[in-house]
Amino acid sequence: MGRGTGGRELALTIHGAVVGLLLLGGVTLIAFGVVDVITARDSVVDLKYTGSSRWNGLLKLGVAAIIVGSVLAAVAVFGCLAVGRGGCSTVFFILFITLQVVLVALLVAVALLAITLATRDAPDGVRTFLSDSWKESVADAEYAVVVCGLEVEFSCRGFYNGQCHGCATADLVSNACTREQRRWCPRCDKQRPAEDFSAKGCFQDTYNDARKYFKPIGIVASVLSAIVVLDMLVVCCV
Repeated sequence: MGRGTGGRELALTIHGAVVGLLLLGGVTLIAFGVVDVITARDSVVDLKYTGSSRWNGLLKLGVAAIIVGSVLAAVAVFGCLAVGRGGCSTVFFILFITLQVVLVALLVAVALLAITLATRDAPDGVRTFLSDSWKESVADAEYAVVVCGLEVEFSCRGFYNGQCHGCATADLVSNACTREQRRWCPRCDKQRPAEDFSAKGCFQDTYNDARKYFKPIGIVASVLSAIVVLDMLVVCCV
């Protein structure tokens, strides 16, 4: 009897800690996501895009944070209700387990996607999305500044290798660039001398810079999914 009571108390303690962690994480993610969306800085690639690629949504950290944070918070709330109302025999428990399953599936999907993007070359869909974003940004003076900043930061020119070879801003002004080059090569107020630019395009460096977000996201999502699975087992003992 004593051991049974002690085991239940331990399970409740573990469950309470997990619920608190999930609630804190959920609220934090929601706040982070809302701020990012409001400030329009919710994408890992700060370029203009008006198309319909699914990668435009998948790479928006602010939106993803709000979705995952909301599910985390909901699981935490229902976790409190499930245990508080009698545990395994209540409707709240069923809803709680359902939400946990959804959360685990979501976290596993996020982890797999993030780790894949962090460890492998860019999928064709990502490459197309980024190239379309680059072209749209070059054509928009507001976003062309961002493109120019990337070129200066990575000592590159254009999106793909060789696209803008021999087409610096001075060449654009003097109409020495081809029509195709004008689609990929921005006019920049500040630009390194042409000899400082190799024929290297900016795609790989831009993608590598974005990848720095993916590995930690994948690790955190993996750890959270394991914690939620552990809590599912613990709750059944309450």
